[in-house]
Amino acid sequence: MWNRWRIAMDAVANNQKGEITMENEVTTKKPWLSKTIIINLIVGIAAFIPTARDWVAENPGVLLSFLSFVGLGLRMITKDKIVLVD
Repeated sequence: MWNRWRIAMDAVANNQKGEITMENEVTTKKPWLSKTIIINLIVGIAAFIPTARDWVAENPGVLLSFLSFVGLGLRMITKDKIVLVD
C-alpha cells in the first residue's frame, strides 16, 4: 500500500502522467546522503558533548523512544540502497 502511494506521489511531483506500476526498482545512493546515517552520526557526536551525555544518562527511555520513531519514519520514506563503491 505504501509503495503504491509513494509511486503515485513521485509521479505527481515529477509531473508524470500514465499508469502507476508496482515496480521493485531500487536506486542507489552514497552513504553521506543517507538520512539514517546522518541521524546516527549526530547522536554519536552528541555522546561527546557533556551536557548531552548527562541528559541521555538521566533520560535513556526518552532517547530510545525518539530514535525508534525516527528510525521507523526514515524506513518508511526511504527506498534507496546505500552503496560504498560503484
